[in-house]
Amino acid sequence: MSQPTPVFIAHRCFMSSDCQSNFRTAQNLRRHLTQAHEFEFPNRITKARLRNNDSYIYLNNSSTSSNLTVTIHFGCPICQQHCAELTAMKAHFEVSHHEHLPNQQREHDQSSSSTLLGASVDVNQSISRLSTTGQKRQSDEAICFDGVNLDQPLGEHLVINSLDVSAGFHNMKMSLKANKWKLSLEDNLLLILSSTSVLLLDGNKYPEEVKPHFDYDQWRMIGEYIQQAYGIKRQPIPLTTTTQFSSILDRFINKQISRDEAEISFKSLALPTMEKKIAKAIGNLVSKLPLVTIEENVNEMELCSRFIDPFLTGLFDDPDNSIYLRWLDETTLEAKAKEASSSRPDLSVTKSLGVKWATTLAYGEAKSAMYSDDHFIICKDLIKVARFCKDAIDDQLFEGVLAVQIIGRTVVFYLLTLPAQSIYTMIPLATIKIPDSINDLPGLVYKVPDILKVLDIFERVCVRAAHPETIKHRCAPTLPMANIQQLFSQSKNRKRSCHIQLYHN
Repeated sequence: MSQPTPVFIAHRCFMSSDCQSNFRTAQNLRRHLTQAHEFEFPNRITKARLRNNDSYIYLNNSSTSSNLTVTIHFGCPICQQHCAELTAMKAHFEVSHHEHLPNQQREHDQSSSSTLLGASVDVNQSISRLSTTGQKRQSDEAICFDGVNLDQPLGEHLVINSLDVSAGFHNMKMSLKANKWKLSLEDNLLLILSSTSVLLLDGNKYPEEVKPHFDYDQWRMIGEYIQQAYGIKRQPIPLTTTTQFSSILDRFINKQISRDEAEISFKSLALPTMEKKIAKAIGNLVSKLPLVTIEENVNEMELCSRFIDPFLTGLFDDPDNSIYLRWLDETTLEAKAKEASSSRPDLSVTKSLGVKWATTLAYGEAKSAMYSDDHFIICKDLIKVARFCKDAIDDQLFEGVLAVQIIGRTVVFYLLTLPAQSIYTMIPLATIKIPDSINDLPGLVYKVPDILKVLDIFERVCVRAAHPETIKHRCAPTLPMANIQQLFSQSKNRKRSCHIQLYHN
């Protein structure tokens, strides 16, 4: 029985004899073919790994210290095919991957390819069949702008110290047009959001999508301007209040008072309104949290009922003033992870008028901790909640609406506002991690200033605009989710960089 042939796979340009470029990987060869010879490839291609078999042993290096004779083959940048002759590889590509050739090459006579490959098939039928398959795959990956209006709106521009933010934002939106293939969502979130006129701001992060349109100082300046315009600032530590909180928790943990007594102590404190809400939230957690951390993972319903709902209810639920925290989506979090296109949000904070729901002050989406590394799902949820908040501003003519994203026990608060024509700014306010036990609850006391900042914004900004006609003129249409999904691929990769990734120690 013959032995397998040792083979080293080289990646060499096969476009012409004048180009002798060699590359370490198939991806680098594709990049060269795209840039130098105008080939057309999708944004990402999944290529199966070559494995040793009865015919070949694949080596990582063309030279070896043993007495083996290594044969060099030329690898296809798309599939597992490799050929001993470069001309044969070119012929293979023209027959099997015809759809990726430059436009002027697509009408090349394929009969020569058939001769070089020694194929005994009807080439015209092969090209027709393979091209049809390629076109079908491309139709799933090619970016589509049907129903996506990227035209620059007429009207008021956001100008900060002579920087035309609106013009830069429009250029950022128009950069979508430079893409032939769908974008990956995780590392292009800001571009995808821009398609529906939402600018996600975070001066402490400087994403790649932003760099061609705003330099770092400009990017920070935009965020600082929005914070100043809407009075977004960290509140001072209320030392007397936090001391009282710590004292009650200390007595409870040391078993000097019961759980019920600790809860009542929090809820009976005489405090200013916003601090009273925080005391209520901590009191709710005292009644729900286990004494020590449970090692087993909680299911999705328990996540909401035991950790998230007590905290958010304490902060926002205020029936005396007709404000209610509502859980709207009865679908389990696990099911929604598989189908994230639900038409309703997970939660809202809604104000009633008599017996009818009147206005919505906040929207939120929740995912269990098992999806914290699934950046695709997390990004898709943020787009969803941003659209709900944008519609609320447009319909209710509010100054701003609170957006809440829940990932496990971590709650991230954003504020969506409309400072100028067709530019909705979305800025993070605070990230709060709900403790998983009574023993860890004292750590929440140190987050009181951040929670106060969220409550301050909720009270002052999530209200009907003082000049509703101004908001009405600034509004832009909301892009349907189906149209937004035309812009990004459904492929996932947890290794991709993500602007909203949560980091855990």
